[in-house]
Amino acid sequence: MTSYKYDRDKPFDPDYRAWEDIQGTIYEQYSDRFVGAHDFDEVGMMKAQIDRELNDRSVVRAGGGWGVLASISAALFSPTTLIPGGAIIKGAKGVSIARTSLSVAGSAALAALLDEIILQQTQQIRPAEESAFAIGGSVILGGMLGAFAGKLGAAEFKAMSKQVEDTMQAVHDLDKIGCRALFDKARR
Repeated sequence: MTSYKYDRDKPFDPDYRAWEDIQGTIYEQYSDRFVGAHDFDEVGMMKAQIDRELNDRSVVRAGGGWGVLASISAALFSPTTLIPGGAIIKGAKGVSIARTSLSVAGSAALAALLDEIILQQTQQIRPAEESAFAIGGSVILGGMLGAFAGKLGAAEFKAMSKQVEDTMQAVHDLDKIGCRALFDKARR
């Protein structure tokens, strides 16, 4: 996904009013995104960006459960999801449950914050509330994961780590062959 940014060096068209172009359309609810538009062409490019994002969201919604699974997978495989890993490993070595929970919750919040900063800068229609929920959810889930990891002994943690690795490999294999082919195979 690309994010359209206005050219600061481009002169404003004194006769053009972006508001007149978006008033009464689906773009009116995103009127703040058109504030820096210099002319008709820039408004058109911003409209195209918003159209792409709206289409992306409708594709995810139309996918139903698979769309939700794809969205969750994208979040899980974000490079920032590795940030809490160190806190979990430290917690598995005998640190208190509360301390591990707080450590992982903080790390998860940092990871989510980094993701949301990028998403807010690249997505024109992403509401701030969605980012707030994503960060808050990460804190809660990170805290729960940290508490769970802090409760495990070293042997249990190692066994669970192996299960997670096996699951990740299975997801990778599914991605390789395609979920549709697997679904078709399971129906036979």
